[in-house]
Amino acid sequence: MAAAIEVFVYPGAWPARLGWAATFLALLAFRGGRISLDRVLRIP
Repeated sequence: MAAAIEVFVYPGAWPARLGWAATFLALLAFRGGRISLDRVLRIP
């Protein structure tokens, strides 16, 4: 459903969505590391 809305309702918004998707996938692949909020707050 979300893909259909992206294609038919907001076809010009792909660059913004791809930027967010790339950031999200990078966080999933490499996790937050040294800059993660869990590490800063020392949450196990």
